[in-house]
Amino acid sequence: MAARSFPRPIARPSTRSRTRPSAAAREPDRMSETAIASDPAEIHARLKSATELDPARLPRLEHICADWTEELSARLRELAPGVIEIEYQQCEVEDAPDPEDAELAKAVIAPLLSNSFSRPSFVLADRKVVELVVATFLGCEPSADLAQSREPTALDQHFVRLFFAKVLETAAKVFRPMAAFEMSLGSFGTAADLAETLGEEAERYFVFRFEMTAGDFQAPFALALPKSFLSPHRRFLSGTPQKPEMASDEAWKKGIEASFAQSDLKIEAVLCKKNIPLSQVARFRVGATIELDVGLTSLIPLECEDRPMFRAQVGRSRESYVVRIEERIDPAQEFIDDILSD
Repeated sequence: MAARSFPRPIARPSTRSRTRPSAAAREPDRMSETAIASDPAEIHARLKSATELDPARLPRLEHICADWTEELSARLRELAPGVIEIEYQQCEVEDAPDPEDAELAKAVIAPLLSNSFSRPSFVLADRKVVELVVATFLGCEPSADLAQSREPTALDQHFVRLFFAKVLETAAKVFRPMAAFEMSLGSFGTAADLAETLGEEAERYFVFRFEMTAGDFQAPFALALPKSFLSPHRRFLSGTPQKPEMASDEAWKKGIEASFAQSDLKIEAVLCKKNIPLSQVARFRVGATIELDVGLTSLIPLECEDRPMFRAQVGRSRESYVVRIEERIDPAQEFIDDILSD
């Protein structure tokens, strides 16, 4: 008998010998992620960003600038017969002016000095500021052609210095709740002169920009405060300014009270209210008698502008009927009594 052949079993890989990936291979190395996130350069950048003073995130600074604009406008109206309007534009943190900037060649530039500053600061103004200040102080109309054509004279600089004196005076006033300090203006010069005064050590500035207007003539100017001066007052500038309390006008209040006291109101003494069938009303004739559900000693409601207020006793004084108030009507109790009576 021939031997039967059986198919040979197929060799399969053993699952026992299969190597599984380790936990370290399956999951990312969290320690390496932490190391990347804890890079000293990145941490330094984040800390620097968190401590950076941003004028847009200083609510009280915006309030101070609004007060500054109002104060400066009032001071300039005392000096100039013409109407000068001051408008606050913006505040940005900037570096010192670049002496190589061609736009500063004809700008009005002067250093700003103060015992409270560790480094000098500066003021900048467009050449048109000179023409606007001189013309309005002398009661004339400013000229755009003169603003670009002529060089400022010693008299012009005197008027501009007087203008900036008001700018500094009002700045010290509005910033006084933060810190008391005084400022003075140095000599006018070029951007190179200012760079020499400021020195080579880097400093950043809060540059407050304004625009002065007289009629159709506009001229921008700016005042800078060192960032190192404002940084210690970060908490104060970050606070929300409180709204001033409105003082009550006693004369106006008394006038309103007197006016209300003279108002005319309608008073009604209601003798009785009664429901009568329509059929009975149809039989009413002149001379008919209607019986009321009220006695001679009953209290009747006294209404003011259709609102029951008191109960009163009816009486007579010579030829007139009179009422004597006996008690006040409680609307809530009246409502409950009406429900219970139904």
